[in-house]
Amino acid sequence: MAAEALAFGIDPATLPGLRTEPVWRENLPALEAFLAVSGQWRVAPDGRFIGLDHAAARAGFDLAGIAMTPDLWSDIRLIEGGAREGLNGGT
Repeated sequence: MAAEALAFGIDPATLPGLRTEPVWRENLPALEAFLAVSGQWRVAPDGRFIGLDHAAARAGFDLAGIAMTPDLWSDIRLIEGGAREGLNGGT
């Protein structure tokens, strides 16, 4: 994300919470799969993010040609948990 910020003339140091560590190669398939469905959140009436809509996520994986395995799903659920925490302000 730091490279993208620089491309737009933004100093990455000014972006709070920006992490610049690379994604480890073994985590890339899970990250790519998560990003393919990252808009498929269930949101509570109070605005809290609950989690991915699993039916919509499955459709997204199918449309993106992503073959789901139990291990990949487990990794995506870990990413989902971290994203939910971040989106809900650490709660």
